[in-house]
Parts: sequence; structure tokens; C-alpha cells
Amino acid sequence: MDITNEARKHLLRFLKKVLDGSYTRNEMENFSILRYQNDDLEQIREEVSKMILQAPGADFSKKSPLGEDDRALVEELACELEKRCT
Repeated sequence: MDITNEARKHLLRFLKKVLDGSYTRNEMENFSILRYQNDDLEQIREEVSKMILQAPGADFSKKSPLGEDDRALVEELACELEKRCT
């Protein structure tokens, strides 16, 4: 089993949930405290967590829509991760 690939898939699943707004409060809390051992994946996790928490009206108790620029970046990151997943 390729641990790095599994971590990519895990991150990709959450990014897709961010894009369609289907993540739960619990998933967001877990995502925000999670730490990836891979530096690239960890950097993406930190960046996306900040985007979500800095969105207007951000709160763990409710989802906040991402701005257009943030949404485009998350889509780009998800696309890149999908290409790397095997």
C-alpha cells in the first residue's frame, strides 16, 4: 500500500466536499487538526483550512461559501491531486 497515495486520496475527497459544500462540522474539525507527514499535502491542508475559516461568516457550526478566487484555487488543487493519484 502506498501511504502517500492514500493520503492524497484522503485530501482529495475532502477538497471535493469543500467544493460541493457536503462536509460536516465534524469533518471540518478533524481536517483542521489533522497533520499530513508529506510537506506538500500538509501545505495544501493548511491553506484550505485558512480559506474556510477566513470565509465571510466562518464558523465551525456552519459552512461558509468560499470566494471565487478561493474556489478556483481549491478546484485547481483538487485537479492536480487527482492527476497524481494512482
